[in-house]
Amino acid sequence: MIGLIGQSNAAVHTLQECLTVIHQSCGRNTTLEREREREREREKQNCNPIELLPLFTAASWMTITIATNGTTHILLSITGFGEPCIKTNYLPLRTPTARTPTRTTPTPTTPVPNSPLESALFTTATRTIDSLLQSSKNAGVSPEEAKKIFIQQDHTHKSYIRNPHGWAASLDLTPISPWNSNGQTTKAGVLVSPRHLIWAKHYGMPVNTTVRFVDQSNNVVERTIVNEEAINSGNYSFLSGFDIVVGVLDNDVPSTISFAKVLPANMSASRPSSLPSVPVLNTDFEEKALVADWGQTFSSPLTMVYLTMPSSTSLRYDMYEPKIVGDSGNPVFMVEKNELVLLFVFTYGGAGAGSSIVYHHEEINNIMLRLGGGYKLTDLNMASFMHGGDHMPDIVG
Repeated sequence: MIGLIGQSNAAVHTLQECLTVIHQSCGRNTTLEREREREREREKQNCNPIELLPLFTAASWMTITIATNGTTHILLSITGFGEPCIKTNYLPLRTPTARTPTRTTPTPTTPVPNSPLESALFTTATRTIDSLLQSSKNAGVSPEEAKKIFIQQDHTHKSYIRNPHGWAASLDLTPISPWNSNGQTTKAGVLVSPRHLIWAKHYGMPVNTTVRFVDQSNNVVERTIVNEEAINSGNYSFLSGFDIVVGVLDNDVPSTISFAKVLPANMSASRPSSLPSVPVLNTDFEEKALVADWGQTFSSPLTMVYLTMPSSTSLRYDMYEPKIVGDSGNPVFMVEKNELVLLFVFTYGGAGAGSSIVYHHEEINNIMLRLGGGYKLTDLNMASFMHGGDHMPDIVG
């Protein structure tokens, strides 16, 4: 199940042309929301994959679900929990224009054997996260405690304490911003240089937003967004793989705050295919370190990266939570030898999906150049994964 998890004005207007949404008031329980979303992912329904489009950001809502059973019939149900949203399959609710093409679920391609470089890359990423999860379990840390990046988050008084018992505590998570002056704990951003950060266009932060980072010694660093530019989506909806904004800060962050690396630009086709699903680290608006699986292969669009829910019998499942409204813009990483490698930031919920960073590698670098600051993306050093005669294949999108 995939769902849009931030606010999209274009999507709202499209849906409001078709439906009048009545909403009822109730309090938000994020734990319950995530559990219900997890249950929905388990369900085997006789209808097409669905997409979640929120209509409101206030704490008052009703959920309306529309699906197709593969015939001409439309199924409608209304429930009083969850987020303000409409769920649809990828069929448009009005005649599509050049800016709003019909979204289709990508078709899996025939698996292609991995090269030695690919195998080394994915195996290292898998072993890194799986070993951290096993160590956490061996230490007797409960999953709920192990997920927490911080054991204290006092946003008002700028006081943060990192969780020494988190499964990801040994990783440098300082590129991930826990708070900003526009969305507070939502509208997340992640550093890709000492002065540039990336977030989701549909859940954006305006110029003059203050963005906060916390170093590994719990010292707070704040910077201000002074300019920004979105990826050009051309004639396509930006929600179909172009949901990226690059922002530049007023000053570099200090060396105590790190930034995420990326995969080289020529690694551009969605894989891994012939390996078991590779675990990836991702976060949510509550600042939890979560795990999902990445292992689907799609022929198109190469602009999108899709995650799946881990097996319920795996250690990864204990650290998995579905993405809900407010999680948009949070980052997803492969972890290579304890280095964070940014794959995308969330656009859609459920297990999650978003716009491929490596697909837009060149354009992001061009935007960083135009915004100024003197930096470009830093590629993961692939030398340690290569053997004699290896070359750089096209692999990740």
